[in-house]
Amino acid sequence: MTENAADPEAGQAGQPEEGDQPATPTQDAPPEPLTEVFDAPVESTDQLVVSPGAQSAAQGAEKAAAEPGAAEATAESEAADTAGGAEAPGESPPAVVSPATAGHEPAAVAQETAGQESPVASPAAAGQEAVVAAPETAAQQPVVAAPGAAMRNVAEGLEEPFASFYAHYGPTLCGRPLGEVVVEEGRRRQYFGGRAVEEHEPRRVRLVRLGEAWLAIRQGQQAARGGRAHPVTDISRSLRRDPSQHYAARPLCDIRYLVIHHTGASAAFGPEAIARAHVEDNGWPGIGYHFVVDPAGTIYHTQDLTVVSYHARQFNPASVGIAVMGDLTSAQPTPAQLEATADLIASLLFDLGLPLDAVRGHREMVPTPCPGDAFLRVWRPRLMAAVQERIDARQAERLSQLAAGALSTT
Repeated sequence: MTENAADPEAGQAGQPEEGDQPATPTQDAPPEPLTEVFDAPVESTDQLVVSPGAQSAAQGAEKAAAEPGAAEATAESEAADTAGGAEAPGESPPAVVSPATAGHEPAAVAQETAGQESPVASPAAAGQEAVVAAPETAAQQPVVAAPGAAMRNVAEGLEEPFASFYAHYGPTLCGRPLGEVVVEEGRRRQYFGGRAVEEHEPRRVRLVRLGEAWLAIRQGQQAARGGRAHPVTDISRSLRRDPSQHYAARPLCDIRYLVIHHTGASAAFGPEAIARAHVEDNGWPGIGYHFVVDPAGTIYHTQDLTVVSYHARQFNPASVGIAVMGDLTSAQPTPAQLEATADLIASLLFDLGLPLDAVRGHREMVPTPCPGDAFLRVWRPRLMAAVQERIDARQAERLSQLAAGALSTT
């Protein structure tokens, strides 16, 4: 029997009519990226095919430059070579690579005409040596752009090997550097907006394992700000109910109190047994408590907050019932039970917008020994101190967020 089952009428007073709830992989430092662009060299000079006419023209130009007055003779010789050196119709003329293409692969020159007939003029139409034109400007050559000046400036401001890491992956993956190098856990670390890396060997870096650390910090923040760090199990839909009757409903704005109970039975008498006793022995529509906390600190959500269940007589419509499992007539909750109850109360106060004095013991509301003689003088002060600590931390965090938001808009 629970404390309510021993006094069924105490819970039913004010009862309404029936009506309608993978290890982060390590990353070695990559080699420093190239900041200069080099053209691919020609593998063999045998790939250059030069016709006799082109050779004569080149030799004539050299002779004209070396011997004044020989330009006229060179022109006559060039005309004769051109007339007599044309290939026979139907033969493919050899490709002539101009000096402008020296140092480049011939295939690179022909990329633009891939899949097309060679753009070499017919000898009959041109009457002269066919020539493949060289690229006119450097812009026609494939060029890989060097890193931007802004990224280079950022990388130059970092220490090695973090500068090489940033130069390789860039601001898109790394984000901006956050401060200078720090030493943590015996290793040098550099924090970026999107990454954190550490030097685990000389000039070798790897990603910092931040996932586990962040989860631990987040859980600590939740406990400090009144969040529920202890597990919460919602069993409200699986507990024993009387299908022939229903509790009344209410809006959340009607809630004014959080009432603390003890179950008045063995700690092994869990939520399922309590619900069965309230239905079968007390004749209620369902369990009377909204939450039940076991000795291990597990919080069971047993009734929706919008349900006006029976647990505090005339205060039922305006209160939430929180039961601590066990007979606390002269005993106290376990440390885990007390901490979990403080987490739950702080969260409910914050979410429902209630003041700290909304928390009451059952015996402070109606004549009953619940939740035990030790409540007022022993564990209530400890419980409320823990709740106050969580509320203060959560309010401080909220003010910090508001301040940060105000500064970001100025």
